[in-house]
Amino acid sequence: MSSSDKKLKDPIRIVITGAAGQIAYSLIHQICSGDVFGQDQPVILHLLDITPMMTVLQGVVMEIEDTSLPLVKGAIPTDDLETAFKNVDVALFVGAMPRKEGMERKDLLSANVKIFKSQGTALDTYANKNVKVLVVGNPANTNCYILAHYAPSIPRENFTCLTRLDHNRAKGQIASRLNVSPDAVKNVIIWGNHSSTQFPDVRSATVTIHGKETPVYEAVKDDNWLKNDFVSTVQKRGAAVIAARKLSSAMSAAKAICDHMRDWWHGTNEKSAFALGIAISGSGVGTFVISYIMNEVVNIHSWLSYPSALLIEAAIILFGIVCGFLMTPLPQEPSEQRRLQRQAEKNLISSNAPVTSENNVANETVDVSIQNPPSKSFFGQIIEQIDLNLLKNTAFTLFTVSNFLASLGFNVIYNFADDLANDSKVIGKHRTYIVMSIGLSSILGRVIIGYLGDRKWINHLLLFIITLIISGIATIIAPFCGSSVITHIGYASLFGFSSGGYFTLTPIVLVDIVGKNKLSDAFGVLLLFIGVAMAIGTPIVGAMRDAFSDFTRPFLWPYLIFGSCTVLSGVILFAIPFLQRKKPNAHQTEVNVEAS
Repeated sequence: MSSSDKKLKDPIRIVITGAAGQIAYSLIHQICSGDVFGQDQPVILHLLDITPMMTVLQGVVMEIEDTSLPLVKGAIPTDDLETAFKNVDVALFVGAMPRKEGMERKDLLSANVKIFKSQGTALDTYANKNVKVLVVGNPANTNCYILAHYAPSIPRENFTCLTRLDHNRAKGQIASRLNVSPDAVKNVIIWGNHSSTQFPDVRSATVTIHGKETPVYEAVKDDNWLKNDFVSTVQKRGAAVIAARKLSSAMSAAKAICDHMRDWWHGTNEKSAFALGIAISGSGVGTFVISYIMNEVVNIHSWLSYPSALLIEAAIILFGIVCGFLMTPLPQEPSEQRRLQRQAEKNLISSNAPVTSENNVANETVDVSIQNPPSKSFFGQIIEQIDLNLLKNTAFTLFTVSNFLASLGFNVIYNFADDLANDSKVIGKHRTYIVMSIGLSSILGRVIIGYLGDRKWINHLLLFIITLIISGIATIIAPFCGSSVITHIGYASLFGFSSGGYFTLTPIVLVDIVGKNKLSDAFGVLLLFIGVAMAIGTPIVGAMRDAFSDFTRPFLWPYLIFGSCTVLSGVILFAIPFLQRKKPNAHQTEVNVEAS
């Protein structure tokens, strides 16, 4: 499936310095074709170079336009630092004082300090605070340090410098020696920085030959080559390229930049759903443990009255506030930046000040001073935090409706499993096992379905739909389980397992729909509707149970209705792939490639 057939995410902004140079020339096509950030990730390029190179840079933009690559939503050539770094999500510092034959690192340092000081200040002032930074220009490690020093508001862990080129060179040498693909070589370590003093270390490296993974030392069987020729070749490869080309590495450097950013952006080990499943399994543990403890306290040993036990349980839950105070705030996320920008735009419009566009690209830049902003109510501030414009995305709106319907019924089993068992004449001392089985199966569901969600052959949305339909079916059959605790444990376990998978997959599917950059905004909107559904669902079920109290099965209709809501919440999601194909998002319709 081509990128034009897929639902594209909102564009990310990427600044490339030294954009008229050879490395950037090789790099740009790989970024624009989706080889780095994904086949469904549109990009807007900010191409920065010095003023004398603007004519060359215009030619680069012409070529970008002529490639007709669908992922390119803008290309902005500039020699202005504010334009270059405004709202960028990725910063690739390719430009630096060029290294010439016979030039050592110390000769580059003084020339590069001025460059990276000014660019670091601009990065700190104009870029998104979660921008990912890669410094390529040599000496990369020193330039990266200077850059980070002058961009103190950006987390230090967001700054990296390029040693992937040396890593690739080492893999290439080993692969050539063993006559295998470089992809078969893993875990080569580069100690030091990108210079002739680095040390390529293969002590942890492995190579796959004929399907068998073997340590590189054992496969090469030549310690002298590994300790001498191999190390020397990797250390001096850059100088050898310069001696041969009279220019530094370009094509291989661009490939290394792409490899570095691809692994950083997507992760080298795609275990997000599995990790999330483990991380949120605590709620399943709580359901399992607390239900047993409270049953022991109230029903069996009669240590406390029911109201007193509820106070203790409330105190345990409120302990979460203490845990919350121990958390430290993360750096400002794009969602908060967008909220502040929306606020600035509102104040600007209310003062009838003009809005200027940024090179005709969709996002508008505003420079406004807000004096004496009006105070807002608590609920007004809450609404301000939520980007309801996301509901213009029909796929996201349908996903929100689905979660609302599911949340209406999800708490039915959690809150009324014991009451249903009581109405069904299940033996009192056995009823606690029903709720415990929900918690235990929920833990298993979160981990197992999370693991499945990370398999490449698994469709996240389809797996999500299946969990909802199974949860709904389990709810529907619950009133027919009779007086046997085994059958009640059966439906409860089925529900717990599938609903646990639902909780794990929700943010994963959400990323597939809106993209990573809007996850926090979208999740906030989603939780708003989920919270409303949970708040009204339980009282409605309780009222219906009371209304049908004279029936043989008082919970029959509540469980049938809310279970059907959960099944419906899954079925309607089959429309999402069609909505994603038919309706592009706002950025796709508003943003065009800049070139002249």
